[in-house]
Amino acid sequence: MVASICSKEQSNWRSLVDDSLPSHEALELTSHLEACEGCREKFESLCAEASWWKDSSSTLRLIENESGVFQSGNFSNRVVSAAGDTHRHVEPKSSPLVVISGLKPSQEIGALGELGDYTVREVIGYGGMGTVLKAWDKRLSRVVAIKVLHPHLAMSGAARVRFAREAQLVASISHPNVVPIHDVADDRSQPYIVMGFVSGGSLQDRLDRDGPLSLEESLRIAMQIAEGLEAAHSHGLVHRDIKPANILLEARWQRVLITDFGLARALDDTSITASGHLAGTPQYMSPEQSRGDKIDHRSDLFSLGSVLYAMLSGRPPFRGESAVVIMQKVSRERPRPVHEVQDHLPYWAHQLVERFHAKNPGDRFESSVEAASVMRRCLQHVQNPSSGPLPRGFHATQINRMQSAIQLLSVLLTVLLVGYSIANWLQPARVPPTTQAAGSVADATSRSSSEATAIPVHDDGTQESNQDGWTVDAQFGSDSIDLQLDLLLQEILEVGSQIQ
Repeated sequence: MVASICSKEQSNWRSLVDDSLPSHEALELTSHLEACEGCREKFESLCAEASWWKDSSSTLRLIENESGVFQSGNFSNRVVSAAGDTHRHVEPKSSPLVVISGLKPSQEIGALGELGDYTVREVIGYGGMGTVLKAWDKRLSRVVAIKVLHPHLAMSGAARVRFAREAQLVASISHPNVVPIHDVADDRSQPYIVMGFVSGGSLQDRLDRDGPLSLEESLRIAMQIAEGLEAAHSHGLVHRDIKPANILLEARWQRVLITDFGLARALDDTSITASGHLAGTPQYMSPEQSRGDKIDHRSDLFSLGSVLYAMLSGRPPFRGESAVVIMQKVSRERPRPVHEVQDHLPYWAHQLVERFHAKNPGDRFESSVEAASVMRRCLQHVQNPSSGPLPRGFHATQINRMQSAIQLLSVLLTVLLVGYSIANWLQPARVPPTTQAAGSVADATSRSSSEATAIPVHDDGTQESNQDGWTVDAQFGSDSIDLQLDLLLQEILEVGSQIQ
């Protein structure tokens, strides 16, 4: 596969930039570019040619990295204007070329330029629809983040509608765990959205730097993500791309914020989604999303389970050589239990992830509210085990089949013994009344006792009933019940030994 991609002609690279390749070929080629440094350098050198700029409408298509946005600390891109002038170098590593049009000269030393009422200072992120900039709001004297639509997408009416839609959707959500929208500008040269700036970096940065997180911190972060998702779901929105790169961590207040609703849309809106594009990141997709089926809020919950798995284990739950392989695993396979990847984790951590990761959406949590409530109880148990038990169905250690069978059989035996005791207690009261209208009480009692022990047996082995409906068997007594219980107990023990 690698050799065949490396030998492709330059026309295929142009097809990728022009977005004319079939979706599965574009995914394979994009994944290869991310892994092959030689091809990536060749691709960038071709894109820098003057004729190349003309053929691609004065811009190039930026490759969307599956690991998400790049933060300022490790973002290694050149930033150029539409005219092609280089403004700044951030680390001399191989990387895509970021293009920002519409910037005006700035009097601030070191600034990239002016965009409306904002002084752009640096590039802090990069995604499939736009570049994220750190800027200074001159009117309100505050630091903001500006998401600028890629120039080649700004020329597309559908992309502009989607970009404006993103701003409207996110602006309608007011929640502490969702990045707020401050301003929207529909400049014909390059539309942009002004958002709140989060100084702590992304969850992906944290995982790359520190590896797996503690159980307590993972639950705290996942709980806040669920609460932010509930705010979006209550507006009829599905994020569609929940992953560590789209989760920002505010260092000062230990607050978690969801960002990049570029793939979100209203549940009843199907006219804006571009055909031929894979919406989402394969490692964190839900099975229904990877198959292209209709999705709802439970798709985000599956993705949240994958984020929780990544926090606990330090790696995505589904991995593969290509996006196609990963999506097949998402639909058909289950990841390795997280408590086996990190053996210090309790068994219920695996049970929690499994609840999110149910292949059937109906088997997952019903809502983000329920998921947040369960994780809150789990977090309380971790912080103080004596504060309360785990949620129902969660166990600290795995219960094997033998233990489950013994527990079930013990319950059945207890029920039988209780029933036997009650039967013995009620048996003396079972004295059928006499039907003789005359005679003494003693004669009636004697007669009824005699009748109780003289029930005729027919030739076919059946017994007659006495006059009040009781069927009396002289051979059925307490000794017979004890014998049958002993036989039942022996069978239970034999079943237990077979299971073991």
